[in-house]
Amino acid sequence: MRVIALLAVALAAFLPRALAQTSLPDLGGAGETTISPQVERRIGESIMREIRASDPAYMDDPEVARYLDGLGRRLLSAVPDARQDFEFFGMRDASINAFALPGGFIGVNSGLLTVYDMLKAVDRGMVLTDLRLEEKRGGRSGTWRRPPGRG
Repeated sequence: MRVIALLAVALAAFLPRALAQTSLPDLGGAGETTISPQVERRIGESIMREIRASDPAYMDDPEVARYLDGLGRRLLSAVPDARQDFEFFGMRDASINAFALPGGFIGVNSGLLTVYDMLKAVDRGMVLTDLRLEEKRGGRSGTWRRPPGRG
């Protein structure tokens, strides 16, 4: 019992010093590195290969892909300097959401499509407004999440 107590005291005395001497490499901040559009596209393609191969929520349906591409192109036509290498794809997910991957890949959840189609059936001239960003990750400014109670 006395040996265990001595060992505990020795660890308590020397462990903090040993840990303090361990230096970890500086990996830099998230916003300090800029990647080229080509590298960003390759990263997105790699993620998409994984989604297509193993995510059961991925909608591998040419009709859905054409529909989303048409909607996406209409949205992009309103932005004069928009890149034209976006790829839209559907996900079986009831939440009302869409998301972006690196390299121009835009996922649209089936819940958002359902709401869009329901609204379109009520008023074909509808205009969607008051869209807001809830969360953003990556890029120069890093991660951002809408504070509770804000808009």
